[in-house]
Amino acid sequence: MNKMTRSLPVPALLLMLLILLIGYLTLSNDSDRDKGISSQIEENIALLAHEGREAKLSDLVPFDWDTAYILEDPFSNREAIDAIVGAACGLDRLEVDWKRRITFVEGGECVYDYSYDMRSFTFEPFGTIELTEDSRIRVDNGLGKAMVLRVEP
Repeated sequence: MNKMTRSLPVPALLLMLLILLIGYLTLSNDSDRDKGISSQIEENIALLAHEGREAKLSDLVPFDWDTAYILEDPFSNREAIDAIVGAACGLDRLEVDWKRRITFVEGGECVYDYSYDMRSFTFEPFGTIELTEDSRIRVDNGLGKAMVLRVEP
């Protein structure tokens, strides 16, 4: 064996493996958390449509926020998104034209970015809309399969 070759001691290898495992679990839990939040929002919208009633946006979203922005342009870059929402979110543009996003902010910090398929539902009025916790939403039948969520900012 070459004298220049050294192997790491077992405790150092175990520590490195533990750090990698914690990193993996942290990232996968964030992804699972995001999927759970998105699913819960979609379930709440479906329930709202089924019940045929109006609700506050804050009743549909399972976390704290004070301002939300429906961003109509899926291709807005990071700087444009940050300028619109007034916070450094670090969000990249969406890569497909059928996705849109709602970015939620609390106390000047991004707390959640919800991407949705506008073939399932879309918002009216169209455009970039600033919402508060008291903003109201009602579901109307749209054309084809898509629901129309009418928003009163």
